[in-house]
Amino acid sequence: MIINPYSYNGTLLQSTGFITSYPTDNVALSPSVTAQYVKRSGAWPVLSGSDFNAVALGLEVICTEPFMTTFETLVKVFNVEDETPRQLIVSDGTTTDQYYVYATPRSVVGGGGDGNNARVMLSLDNPIWTHVEQQTQVFATTSATDSTSVDNTGNADTYPIFEITPTGLPSSDFIYSRFVQILPTSTRPWPNRLLDVCGTSDGTGLDTAALVAGSKMQTDGDDFRVVRDGIEIDRQLSNMNTTDTHALTVCDMPGAKNMTLKTAIGTTDTVTEIELNYTSANKTLISGMKPRGRLILDTTYGSTDTEEFVYTRKTVTGTKLAFTISGRAARGTTAVDHAANSNVRNLPYAYSLLYGNPDVSAPTIDELRKPIQDLTSRNTAFVYTNFRDDAGLRSGIFNTIPASVTNSNRTNSGTYTSTNDEGDTDPTTAMGMKAKSWQKDGANKADSVVLGWLGYFPDVILSISASGAQSQTSAVWPTLSLQVSRTPDSTSFTNLWTISTQTATDYNTFTAWTKATSDATIPANQTYLRWLQSGNMSGIATAYAKGELSSLTVGLTNTPHIMIRAEQSNYKLNCRIRNETTGDFFDILLPMELNETVYIDTNPDFPTVKYKDEIINGAIKLSSTRADWLRMIPGANSIGYESLGLSPSDVSISIKWNERMRFL
Repeated sequence: MIINPYSYNGTLLQSTGFITSYPTDNVALSPSVTAQYVKRSGAWPVLSGSDFNAVALGLEVICTEPFMTTFETLVKVFNVEDETPRQLIVSDGTTTDQYYVYATPRSVVGGGGDGNNARVMLSLDNPIWTHVEQQTQVFATTSATDSTSVDNTGNADTYPIFEITPTGLPSSDFIYSRFVQILPTSTRPWPNRLLDVCGTSDGTGLDTAALVAGSKMQTDGDDFRVVRDGIEIDRQLSNMNTTDTHALTVCDMPGAKNMTLKTAIGTTDTVTEIELNYTSANKTLISGMKPRGRLILDTTYGSTDTEEFVYTRKTVTGTKLAFTISGRAARGTTAVDHAANSNVRNLPYAYSLLYGNPDVSAPTIDELRKPIQDLTSRNTAFVYTNFRDDAGLRSGIFNTIPASVTNSNRTNSGTYTSTNDEGDTDPTTAMGMKAKSWQKDGANKADSVVLGWLGYFPDVILSISASGAQSQTSAVWPTLSLQVSRTPDSTSFTNLWTISTQTATDYNTFTAWTKATSDATIPANQTYLRWLQSGNMSGIATAYAKGELSSLTVGLTNTPHIMIRAEQSNYKLNCRIRNETTGDFFDILLPMELNETVYIDTNPDFPTVKYKDEIINGAIKLSSTRADWLRMIPGANSIGYESLGLSPSDVSISIKWNERMRFL
């Protein structure tokens, strides 16, 4: 192999004015390490590891034009003040193959010999040369396992790029999908919110009856899956096999971030950046967003010009607010015109619905974390017949407020969790409160109580209906009332209604009560709901006053806006790519579209999974914790494919790599 310098940072090194050569004294270029030892008392030190040292490389330059003119050119090309490594390319004089490394200039020295020579010294952080030309090998599989032999003709490990494209649907698996775009409309975040992902803005759900009739979905919905950001999540189905099916999940819903577009975007424009109007409001919103994510541009919620974009970084300076865009018309949307001042909205999650697998069983649901609300709940109205769980893990729970009683050590007053106070239940079936007399030194004592339950509804309370029961032993009893507030501050609550006392003929028994929205006027922007018992209790022996709320429906405003996109053929990529020669492998699980491609770059410096211009490294599971995902050693490598899904399918796999050489 004869090595000839070819270019540095795009400048040809065999050009008019100078000829560059590779001197023979570069044999000293082979890499070196510094061994690190740990001292030990009373024992020889032990090797803890080795540090790789930077490598020096020299180039000889013969000036064929006036020396000073050529030297000035060399100083500019090899700028020692440039701290960014630049690409140095050399060619093999015997094969014309080209290889590159990244180098940083250390010095440019003129003179010597006949006076027309110069010497350039470079530093390399990695002395392994990479072939400029990329090698490609493609193999297709139609079975659950397959493999191909790939020959790495370099003499160093290389790290390939895999481009995986499903070209045919499996005989079974989740072969249909729908993208779902869910935009928060409330500016208040709602942690652990119940969310109906099929509850479109007009209140209707998904027509699963038609899907069942078309043999696209199981009758019981066992194959109905909800995926968020590429990961399957728990769901609870309501009204399955009807024209109005709903899927209830739980999510952390952030507050809405709605910004405005500075410059119009055309349908055919190649969009690499979306710039915002420079306002304090826009600056605050973009500053609070993730470094990469998704945007929706539209005129209004649900308008026909709704388009989804993927952004990979943000720009926030004293003069500019912008997103760097890697893709438009994403996830079932279409490229359309967007006028200046159009809405630029943060889309916090990428939801999808999967179905079409006739053989799969129902998913395993974490019952400890399912919503506390009934399955009849929707985004616009939460229905409760359960209110809390002992573990406190379920979404939408009510909590008891700190109790105030006459004597906390003696009191019999408190809360209870079952209808008619018939023992403890988990989950809570009634938000119960009881004020009871107590005794001290054989004497009956009255009690003064403040007992209650509190719920939080950041989307703002629109309506309330409730029912329950009450029981008392005398006309003296603490007031039962339902209250609302904008804050949890105990002094800011407003009474919606109060439960009347029982008639004397009903004492010692539970009688039902019912209240509707029409019984009260709800002030604007109320987010807290409190069920309260407060006042004095009689000191008569065995006296009590009990009140409970056992059924509640809370209507909401500012609910998430949901658009379900059209059905499309889906491929759930679930496979293992393995180098049988080394044992390295990675698994990838990714719902994707048929005939689309996922790119997997195993470069240990920047390992990356990219699908439709979005980086999704979370879709990869590695065979170990090492930085590089898979390597190919010099010589033959057997690269294997194994389907980890329910059935095999047609998959095209393109393997691309650059050979790497240790020839210095």
